[in-house]
Amino acid sequence: MSILQPCAAEKFGIVGKSSSDPNFVVTFQGCDDVARRNGDECELIQNPGPANVHLQAEALREALQSGRFDALAVSVTSSREIEQVLESATIPVITFDSPLKTSKDGKHRIYVGIDNFEFGRSLAKMAKRHVPRGGRICLMTAAHDPNLEQRVAGIRRELSNDPAYPTGTPLDGQGGWTEDPRCPWNTGDQIDRALLQTRITLSTMDVDVLLSVGHWPVVEALRYRQAIQAFEDRLIRGDTYVIVGVGNIDPEMQRLLDDRLVHGYVGIDFRAMGQSSYQAMRDSLDGVTLPWIISTTTTSVAANR
Repeated sequence: MSILQPCAAEKFGIVGKSSSDPNFVVTFQGCDDVARRNGDECELIQNPGPANVHLQAEALREALQSGRFDALAVSVTSSREIEQVLESATIPVITFDSPLKTSKDGKHRIYVGIDNFEFGRSLAKMAKRHVPRGGRICLMTAAHDPNLEQRVAGIRRELSNDPAYPTGTPLDGQGGWTEDPRCPWNTGDQIDRALLQTRITLSTMDVDVLLSVGHWPVVEALRYRQAIQAFEDRLIRGDTYVIVGVGNIDPEMQRLLDDRLVHGYVGIDFRAMGQSSYQAMRDSLDGVTLPWIISTTTTSVAANR
């Protein structure tokens, strides 16, 4: 009589753009919560500091070569570099938060996350809510990230009222909106740089809306308050509106909204993204056929007018 052995635990890795980014820490926690309930384990692959294409590629390469993981999920910083690393992958690898662009051979990898183009459109709709007749806008992003490029494209198409508005072309009056020539700001995924760019925008640039496609200005809410202290009246009056794409909206971020120091958020549930990423990795390992895109949700919250 044979004795059935319990299934061996599987180990899954989360490769964020940076392991210091709180959104990817939350993604890992969501992954690990569900994994442990199923007898598995998730690990946050370490690549600390500001997001860096080369450091992420090296962290991914080491994880693949270590033999410690049964499947991986990666938030893509650079499609070209990450695709090169994945050419030698012998385990399932999905993407989350930021997808790969279609590779040169036309292949796709499963993507778990939001529709980044629609995320950009949601940010733009919030700008239109506050400035319905259009105006001057400054965008804030980080160069090269595929998901952020999609968000910027969504913003421009929504504001221009042109579903075919060309990617990479700043607005110059289309739909009543014009981008300041100093923008988009490239934060380099660095909070210090984003706060400096925010101060420059509020102190020297005549814009109606500062719109950040990522959380950099407000992720440390106290530092944001300090950075914009001299411009609080301008923000409270609505002379300039600040709209930010964030992860989960924490209490300090909500207080910025309540105090009208920020005028709107579009938020992403990174914990749910981590949970879905675990399930996609587990299913991929088990040979389950999955759709190319597994969607997660966003939430829009605006300040009272």
